[in-house]
Amino acid sequence: MDEDLEYSFCRNDLGLILLVMRVKTKKLVTASLGHDEGSLLKLAEQDFQKLTKKTHVQYILRQVDAAENNQDFDKLQTHFLSLLDPSGADGDEQSSGKRRSVLEYEFLFGTPFQKKVWAELTKVPFGRTVTYGETARNIGLPNAIRAVGTAVGQNRLAVVVPCHRCLPSDGKIGKFRWGSDLKQKLLLQEKIIKKRNDVQ
Repeated sequence: MDEDLEYSFCRNDLGLILLVMRVKTKKLVTASLGHDEGSLLKLAEQDFQKLTKKTHVQYILRQVDAAENNQDFDKLQTHFLSLLDPSGADGDEQSSGKRRSVLEYEFLFGTPFQKKVWAELTKVPFGRTVTYGETARNIGLPNAIRAVGTAVGQNRLAVVVPCHRCLPSDGKIGKFRWGSDLKQKLLLQEKIIKKRNDVQ
């Protein structure tokens, strides 16, 4: 069985972003951050090849044709970029939650445990952080700290699932699927926005 996926690249202050939409559901299934189109696309292709071995579904990646009017993908991309736009983000927990609900996404990857961790991370408010240990306790598995860390590293939906807000208890930045530098940049950006809005 084949399944079509559409992808496109866009840019913002963080750098290059690869978005992949599942055509059947019109939902975002991958959001990757980086600096090079070739590397981001190769990583996505490898991820979907591994998923094919598990699901026996052949995922076919096709780039969105810029000349065509693809309203579904355009809408998805607009909502994703709103999560990253400092002028649009106000640091308010309620409005950040509204932004998440507007963006249609699904967990095409992941085990039930990983999806549980990712769902928990979507509750972390804009501009705040949690530790791996806190996340483990919040999902009712206080001894699963290492497994939580692994799940965080397997998140394919950057920013949508704000795994960058999950940190080691030692206060260090920790690892990030798309690089520690990008993680630090995301956290700093959110901190600045939240501080600015707290003053207003």
